[in-house]
Amino acid sequence: VVLQHDGGRPERGEMFDPVTDSWSPVSSEGAPRYGSFDEGNGPLGSPSYFAFEDWVVVTWFDGNHGARFSGAVLDARQNTWRPMSTAGMPDRLPEAVVRGAAGILVRFHADAGGDRYDIRADRWTPITSEGAPPGATGATFTTVGDHVIVWGGREARGAIYDVRADHWSTMT
Repeated sequence: VVLQHDGGRPERGEMFDPVTDSWSPVSSEGAPRYGSFDEGNGPLGSPSYFAFEDWVVVTWFDGNHGARFSGAVLDARQNTWRPMSTAGMPDRLPEAVVRGAAGILVRFHADAGGDRYDIRADRWTPITSEGAPPGATGATFTTVGDHVIVWGGREARGAIYDVRADHWSTMT
C-alpha cells in the first residue's frame, strides 16, 4: 500500500496485489483527513504508519482529544477505512517500538511495558509485564510469525513475546 496525504484532504493512494500483478486505488471514503490552513479544521498531523498482514494502521497526534492520538485502520482486502477506538489508547505512540502479528498491533516502550491493539475487536489492552525483559531501551525487536523477539537493551538478554497468548518467555 502506498499512501499520500495532502493538507485538508483524505488519505489517498494505491495498493499492489502480487497475485494479480496489478495496482488499484485505495478508497478515500472514511480515510483520515489532516487539517490545513486552507481546507479547515482536522486532525493535527504527525502521522505514523504501521503496515502488516492485510492492514495499515495510521495514528496521528490529535489536538481534538487534548494531548492524545487518534487512529484509523485500512483493511486492504476489503479496501475500507474505519476509525480506531481511542478507549484505552496509550499516550506517546511515536516513542514506542510497534510490531504487528496475528491481527494485533503491539506497542512496546522503554520500560518493557506496552499495549496491544486487536484490529478485529477494535480494542486496546495493556500487555502482560510478567516475564517481560527489564529495560528494553536499546533492544532490537523482530517479528517472527505470531511472536516478537526482543534482544539486547540495558540488561543484554532476550525474551519472546507470544502475541496471541499475551505471554512472555525467556531466551537462553
